[in-house]
Parts: sequence; structure tokens; C-alpha cells
Amino acid sequence: MATNNARPERVKLGNWMKTRREELGLTQNDLAKLLNYEYYTYISAIESGKGRIPPEKYEAFAKALKMPALDLYKIILRHEDPYGFKIAYGKER
Repeated sequence: MATNNARPERVKLGNWMKTRREELGLTQNDLAKLLNYEYYTYISAIESGKGRIPPEKYEAFAKALKMPALDLYKIILRHEDPYGFKIAYGKER
């Protein structure tokens, strides 16, 4: 039996990204192509919480998701490092 070993925070971040992608009318394949990934499976891994956005791709993801890079970074930080987010922004959410 397969288990989902994704961290809950990553699952929440993946759910956020999926919602944002769908709001923009993009498929996983569309987003993958915008990011120069050959396959959509990398996007699927992120959305399921099994993968993460590489830091060197934050700006590219922000552009593809039509948002300022700092806003995307805050969302990532809030999910990946809530304690760091609290230190940087003075609140957990």
C-alpha cells in the first residue's frame, strides 16, 4: 500500500498553487511549459506536496503565476518555514 509521505505544510502549499493555477485557467502542462519543464509531472509533484519549488525558480514561478516574486516568496515561507515567517513578518499567517 502506497503512503503519502508529503509534509502537511507542503500539501497546503501545493493546494494553494493548484488553486492559483486553476484561477489563471492553466493546466499543469501549461504551467510546466511556461517554466520550461519538459513534463507536467514536476508540477503535479509540487501540487501534491511531494515536491518543492526550487529557490532558483521562485521568480520564474511568480511570473508564470502572475504575481510579484515577493508575494510568492511570502506564501512559500509561510508554508515551508512558519517560524521564520513569524520572525520576518511578526505574525504566523
